[in-house]
Amino acid sequence: MFHISSLTKKIKKNSNTYKQIAIEVDKTLAFLQNVIDEQSKEMNVEKVGNPSSVADEIKKFKELADSGVITQEEFEAKKKQLLGL
Repeated sequence: MFHISSLTKKIKKNSNTYKQIAIEVDKTLAFLQNVIDEQSKEMNVEKVGNPSSVADEIKKFKELADSGVITQEEFEAKKKQLLGL
């Protein structure tokens, strides 16, 4: 949990207080960047990873249908299931 306080007086840039605040701001920004990076990774996995795996599954079942292992109807049913239709 972060606490952000507002300053009511001016602080000199060469003061210890200013330096401490700058360090805390840098830490907070680094933390927030990590959160953004993690969220971006998760979004990319969901948006990019799942469609390719679904497409791979559909392709696999299409090959099974083409080779006669499953019927065209079974393929269509599986495709609908994979696409969430």
